[in-house]
Amino acid sequence: MADFGELDCTIYVQAELGREELARLLAQSLPGKVVGSPPAPAVQTAQAEIDVRRNAQADPERAETFPDGFLFFRHALEIYPEPATRREQRVALAGQILQMLWSRGWSAVAACDYEADLPGDGGYNDPSVPWPKAAAKLAPASADTEKTNGKTRSSGVISEPA
Repeated sequence: MADFGELDCTIYVQAELGREELARLLAQSLPGKVVGSPPAPAVQTAQAEIDVRRNAQADPERAETFPDGFLFFRHALEIYPEPATRREQRVALAGQILQMLWSRGWSAVAACDYEADLPGDGGYNDPSVPWPKAAAKLAPASADTEKTNGKTRSSGVISEPA
């Protein structure tokens, strides 16, 4: 059995299916095999183990808020690569998972140190990524905003003027 390292990336997923079914779909598409007991499935690939967890913060109503609602999606895929796995391989694996989820119309956003190298910057603040509601609620404007080159920065996100 491989020695899997530390948590490298979490992909938050909003999909109306159970963890076991999500694990089976991941195993089929990566490829990999489902390991672990049904209440806590994981997928083992050549480069990593992916724990399919219930997001303890899941809240369907809050999940609808774009772009920060991903923190409240139903599932969290925690990716633990083997220590010898190169960065390029980790990026490729996370990207492959995101694209598989998006191709099925599911909302998914990655949280990791290499989001900018992933398709759609990992899905954060990307309006082309499927979202829980077609007319997702926008996050309220923060009182802490600043103007930069005609763009507004709020909560660390730059947006074009309307």
